[in-house]
Amino acid sequence: MQIVIGFLVLLLVALIGSHSLRSLWTPPPIVRRLFDNGLIFIAVGMAVGPAGADLLTPNVLEKSGPAVVLFLGWIGFLFGVHLEWRRLRRIALRMWTIAFGESLLTFALVFAGVYLFFNNHLQFGYDKTIFFAAVVTLAACAAGTAPSSVFLLDDRPRFTGRTAQAMRLVGTVDDLPGLLIFGFFFAFFPTYHIGPIAWPTGLSLAALTLLLGVLFGILLKSTMLLARNEQTVLLVIIGVISLAAGVAEYVHLSAVFVGTIAGITFANLSGQKETAYRVLASSEQTIYVLFLMLVGCMWSLDTAHLLPLALLYLGLRLAGKVLGGLLGHRLVGAPPGRLRLGGLGLLGQGGMAIAMAINYERLYHSPISSLVVTTLILGVVVNELVGPSLASIPFGRTPLRQERQQ
Repeated sequence: MQIVIGFLVLLLVALIGSHSLRSLWTPPPIVRRLFDNGLIFIAVGMAVGPAGADLLTPNVLEKSGPAVVLFLGWIGFLFGVHLEWRRLRRIALRMWTIAFGESLLTFALVFAGVYLFFNNHLQFGYDKTIFFAAVVTLAACAAGTAPSSVFLLDDRPRFTGRTAQAMRLVGTVDDLPGLLIFGFFFAFFPTYHIGPIAWPTGLSLAALTLLLGVLFGILLKSTMLLARNEQTVLLVIIGVISLAAGVAEYVHLSAVFVGTIAGITFANLSGQKETAYRVLASSEQTIYVLFLMLVGCMWSLDTAHLLPLALLYLGLRLAGKVLGGLLGHRLVGAPPGRLRLGGLGLLGQGGMAIAMAINYERLYHSPISSLVVTTLILGVVVNELVGPSLASIPFGRTPLRQERQQ
């Protein structure tokens, strides 16, 4: 009964938070921002989880595994379905260099810093796979940018021209390099094997990861042909993505990555992309809110080494984004001045970072996995809170009248 009550509470809050509340009440800008970036729902999860009222106990949360796996595949699919080659091939090579260069630079800085931190401050009495899984996860999550945080810059006075074009591309695709490294790490460093496996086996598992994503993308394309209305389309998408993520988890591969490959396959092969986009847009918010609340339930601040690791993570990620922004400023030929600090507009983090962290925690559960997940969630919270203010340095502030109208 406690399980049913707990999930009914989460579902009710998800429905209210994503639809009804906005139609009945226009909150002040600060409150609205908490809803837009999802932080309020993480807080609700903490309040009803083990760290708060304990309505959802650890035992109950453990039984929510299938729902969490669905959410992981769903978030990966939502990312992949926007990577349509017909549109992406029109983008100049210079823009791709900016997006991937910034992402890989941030990945490298966080990877090196976290590696040294773990090596010097934590004593590992277990396999190095656990060590590198934690480091790769933190670095991969740091590399990306939430697209919504970039789109919110559209009303800034200096967010114009080639700089804005490059920033929008970065916000759309810079999760990809870190996600590729993260996804293939599962293949070459599986949880059921001590240490790295032989290269032929690793390549086979990497190929299996890609094959699963492609097959489920084709399956979704085929089954969508039988759907007669949007409700059926939504059920088909949820069913196929649930199956894809479940199979990935069963064979110890990344559910997020397989979902992404399925989304890419579907976007580039299906003629029903527009229908899928419309259905996804109508249901995305409720599902994402429910996922954030479950994440909040799993969050615990009672973790050793949390503060120094979080500060290190935030500092290195900030440095990577700013340096990447300097690279982009140089390549696009933007005018000198504050726009050189355009990387301050790339601090926002969203669903993909949280999904990779939860995906890691489910398959590489260890004494440090809770530290990694808590650090990442704390990093998302801090970046979402301070990101808009720091973005004012290069791009200016939103006009007050316009902010009130939003």
